[in-house]
Amino acid sequence: MTEETQNELIPLKKLENPLQIFNENEMDKLIDEIKDKANDFTPDISTDKGRREIASMSYKVSTSKTALIALSKELTDDWRTKTKAVDAVRIKMCSDLDDLRDEVRKPLTDYENFEKQKIADFNQIIIDLQEEGNLALEKWQEIEDGQLETVQKFVTKWECQPEHEEWQDKFDIMKNLSLEKINLAIQKREIHDKEQDELKALREADAKRQEEEDEKNRIQADKDAQAERERYKAEEQARIEKERADAAEEARKLAEQIAKEEAEKVAEEQDLLTATLEQNKRDADAVIQKQKDDAKAAEIESEKRTQQARVDEREKIQAEENKRLADEKRREENIEHQRKINNEAVEGLVKAGIQKPVAVAAIKAIIVGDVPHIKISY
Repeated sequence: MTEETQNELIPLKKLENPLQIFNENEMDKLIDEIKDKANDFTPDISTDKGRREIASMSYKVSTSKTALIALSKELTDDWRTKTKAVDAVRIKMCSDLDDLRDEVRKPLTDYENFEKQKIADFNQIIIDLQEEGNLALEKWQEIEDGQLETVQKFVTKWECQPEHEEWQDKFDIMKNLSLEKINLAIQKREIHDKEQDELKALREADAKRQEEEDEKNRIQADKDAQAERERYKAEEQARIEKERADAAEEARKLAEQIAKEEAEKVAEEQDLLTATLEQNKRDADAVIQKQKDDAKAAEIESEKRTQQARVDEREKIQAEENKRLADEKRREENIEHQRKINNEAVEGLVKAGIQKPVAVAAIKAIIVGDVPHIKISY
């Protein structure tokens, strides 16, 4: 008889004569005694002590079966002729005690299954919380306007269920991380929309300014050309009138001279006068044509200056846009770099034996400066 047997549910005296036990009636009585002892306690499944008592009683039932099996195998050679009967009794005994063991352990088994399901449900909630934040941060440009704020309100109202209150801290950490990601997505969306509005306003203002500048240049060019034409016209008119006056005076003198000279020279002098007048007219026409050519050249030069100003302004706007895009890319790369460094720091703390929620909280405290003498170098 082993020392372990004394701790089982079977009385020591019952085990001293195996032949008296291994018959159907005696075995049934012994199993009934074991059942009475196994059922003669009311543990509290809600406490650790109660759950340990259930596990202990289940173990005792199992070891009682082991002890009886050992006894059945220790019978003498003479008694082994009854092996078939003993085996039948042992098989029934094993079945009955297995059933009893399972029945005794059922409250603990049910509790453990309930706890496993509760943990699985909580883990799924944590995954869903994390997914909300990740999706908002990854798809902020694709999500419809206003939907990010709806997700933010939904996550803000999300509360830890009463059955999960023991993991309230872990829930709060994941909820705060998810809200931080959503808030960052909202900020990125607001900055993007603001920049787009500013760019649109800048383009509209530039177009309006360019239109006003073009109109101003056109009006000024028209005024300059008109003034130039009037100046040339006035000067030409004065010149022509002077030439006519001079010609008239010359004609008068010639007339007097002609009157004195021979009659045949009168016609010659008259032809000469007509030719002179025609040449003067051609000269006047040439001056007017030069005035027109100069005005046209001035208009062309003004148009060139206007077009060059437009090109310069477009290049300036493009340069500003390129700078803005480069700055935005650097900001995004810096955020991604910081996120990578922070995650690596969390992984290092976890490898050092710190639980991940605590590690995440520690890194956040270091980032915001709540931990003196420690900072993260990016």
